[in-house]
Amino acid sequence: MREENIRPEHMMQECAVLLSQDRAELLEWRGKFVMVSCPACGCFEYKAVFTKEGFHFVSCNNCQTVFINPRPDGALLEQYYNNARGLAYWNEQIFPTSEPVRRELIFRPRASRVIELCTNK
Repeated sequence: MREENIRPEHMMQECAVLLSQDRAELLEWRGKFVMVSCPACGCFEYKAVFTKEGFHFVSCNNCQTVFINPRPDGALLEQYYNNARGLAYWNEQIFPTSEPVRRELIFRPRASRVIELCTNK
């Protein structure tokens, strides 16, 4: 199986454009992003690690979990997920197009393996 079978290149390029636009729109609300504690341990001490596509990633001083900080609050995330064109394109175009191939090349072999493991003791 090739990745092209489940993620057609021309569709992934279109999706990338849409996701980039969605990300840019979310970053316009950066002034409303909130500082948060570590999602793994709750620690409020962290250090800057890197910036990627406009988001600042930090590493927790206690457990080394890497996360975005500051980040969109719940309302901004809800708005993003409800309106993201890239996510809609993925769900409405890419998944349906690749479903038969995913069933045949991914799910069927996994199901066969589970059956084999359950019947060969």
